[in-house]
Amino acid sequence: MIGLLKVRHVDVTNKDRYKAGYVAKRVRDALGVKLSHSSHHPIACRKLGAWKTDGTPQSEYDCDNRYCVYDSTLKACTYTHTWIDRLIKQLADPAVQIKVFGKQLAPM
Repeated sequence: MIGLLKVRHVDVTNKDRYKAGYVAKRVRDALGVKLSHSSHHPIACRKLGAWKTDGTPQSEYDCDNRYCVYDSTLKACTYTHTWIDRLIKQLADPAVQIKVFGKQLAPM
């Protein structure tokens, strides 16, 4: 029996991009600290370089594309594996936590 296989390519938007909640969960799981996606993560974005602006990004020019990409449809940023890895590496140091947040993150 001979069969035909039809291969179809489907474009996927935001492949390998993650929302802030997922990023915070990965950091919490890796470091065992309380890190909020709504309060801690935006501070880290500003102080550790994911965002090029002091406010919430409003365009693709407000993000460092190594770490985040502004999605005009979502009107929000999505984040890369590189950003997750950078946060885990940087925030593993209590001195960096104090520099970024003004205090050490509480353990889980």
